[in-house]
Amino acid sequence: MTAMGLHRRGFTLVEMVISMAILAIVLIGGQSAVMMATATARRTARDASAATSTAVAEAMLSADLADATSVTTATGTQITVAVPDRTGDGVSDTVTYSWSGAAGAPIVRTVNGTATNVMAGVQGFQIAYVTGTGRSAAAASQSAEMLVATNVNSNSTADVTLSSSKWAAVCAKATLPTGTTAWTPTRVEFQTKPVGLGTRDPLSVQLRRASGSAPTSAVLDSVSLSTPNLTTVYSWRTCAFAAGTSLNPDDTAAIVLTTTDPSGACQVPVQVAGSSRSGDVLTFSMNSGGSWSQSATQAFLYRLYATVTIPGNAARASVYRAVRVAITMAAPEHRTIEVTVPLHNQPSAP
Repeated sequence: MTAMGLHRRGFTLVEMVISMAILAIVLIGGQSAVMMATATARRTARDASAATSTAVAEAMLSADLADATSVTTATGTQITVAVPDRTGDGVSDTVTYSWSGAAGAPIVRTVNGTATNVMAGVQGFQIAYVTGTGRSAAAASQSAEMLVATNVNSNSTADVTLSSSKWAAVCAKATLPTGTTAWTPTRVEFQTKPVGLGTRDPLSVQLRRASGSAPTSAVLDSVSLSTPNLTTVYSWRTCAFAAGTSLNPDDTAAIVLTTTDPSGACQVPVQVAGSSRSGDVLTFSMNSGGSWSQSATQAFLYRLYATVTIPGNAARASVYRAVRVAITMAAPEHRTIEVTVPLHNQPSAP
């Protein structure tokens, strides 16, 4: 060991005290920086979450107001509107947006009586309405029953036996008044007679929609016709549809005659020559409705009745054109969100 190694100088007490003091200052400063960064991150996340919730609520409110078909409540802090189906049941819904008026209370969205808070910490919520003069349609009216499709040309007919292995259907395009918005088949008349003597399985008369030249699989209404009630010669029979199914003006109705009787429940006359009604299509199924084949030379004898819906005449009226909404938030700086929503359907105003 050298003399230099034996005489190496160590730290004095004063130097160690000063070093520890400096280290403590550095550690305290670092801890403060970490705490400030953590607080900033939390505040940023909270503000971001609030901004996201606000954006979602604003988009929901705007969509509901834009689609409103009627306005039933219109105050400065509450609005109730009818909107197209929001719940997936095919029925229009009632939606209300309201605020109690207390600072910090939420904005509540109520759909068909079920309330949900959609925006919390609200300091102010104000609704204003933009009205004007527009055209408001009068209530639609439903007609009396009328004949909408028929083929009664009984010249050159042939007997067709219906059984579990042979069904018949006519796809009929209804002739409707101008301006019809919907039509509801009410009853159908057709000719039939039983096959031989004895009791047969009943005949099922179904109402379906048609797609192209064949019935769809969905049965809209069905009436059972007992074969003992049929005469032994052809006569017109009536089946009333009670379901009240509404069809679009462009829909084609399919009148389907089915039975489960393997020996033949009844016979129907079909036209095999001459002119049948334009647009009618007669189809047969040989596999209980599994598939359908169009008959190009035959026509079914029937009468189809329905009621039709026609809108009333439009009139000048006061309507809601838009709704202005102002929402004042608590965080971070009591900013106010303002949005103007045009009401596409321009519902009637008081």
